[in-house]
Formats: sequence, structure tokens, C-alpha cells
Amino acid sequence: MRKTYVRVVGHWADTPEQQTINTICLDTWDGEADDDIMFYMDGEPLLAGQSLPMPNPSYIIDSILSA
Repeated sequence: MRKTYVRVVGHWADTPEQQTINTICLDTWDGEADDDIMFYMDGEPLLAGQSLPMPNPSYIIDSILSA
């Protein structure tokens, strides 16, 4: 199965002035390590303004660059 990847601009909740660009996979993690993927959405929708359920601090999606 081919996975779907998205590039996003976002920031850690404790450093809103420091935006970063990361890759998120919209699919489920297959158990293989991939240091290029920040987060796996497990089929859930990805929206600008969303806070990803990560350990503190959370990561906030500012914008989606590609889908």
C-alpha cells in the first residue's frame, strides 16, 4: 500500500515564534523506523490550527504545504 505524506509548517506550543517544516504521514505507522516522519495520523484528518497529540509540548499545525 502506498502511503500519503504531507509537508506542514508548525510550531511547538512553548515556542510559537519558531516555525518548522515537517513531514506527516496520513496513514498508520507500519512499525518500521522512519526518521523523516514527525507524526502518523492513522487515517484521522489533518487541519491547520490543529494540535497534534504529542507529549508536552504539543505541536501546532500552522499551515499545510502539500497533500
